[in-house]
Amino acid sequence: MALWSGKGKTLARLTTLKMKSFTALKKNWEDNKHNKNIVANRKKHHNKEMVLRKVFQAWGKSYKSWKINKNKEDFEKAVKVEL
Repeated sequence: MALWSGKGKTLARLTTLKMKSFTALKKNWEDNKHNKNIVANRKKHHNKEMVLRKVFQAWGKSYKSWKINKNKEDFEKAVKVEL
C-alpha cells in the first residue's frame, strides 16, 4: 500500500508540474502578444507624430521664405511711394 501512495504522489507532482508549466507557457505567450501590440501601437503613434512634425517644419520653412520675399516687396513699394 505504501508503495502505491508514493507512486500516486509522484504522479500528482508530475501532473501539477505539467499544469504549472503549461500555464506559465500560456502566460508568457500572452505577455509576448501584449508586448507586440504595445510596440506596434507606440510605433504607429510615433510615425504619426513624426509626419505631423515634418509637415509643420516644412510649412515653417515655406512661410519664412514667403515672409522674406513679402517684406522685400513691401520695402520696394514703400521706397517707390517715397520717391
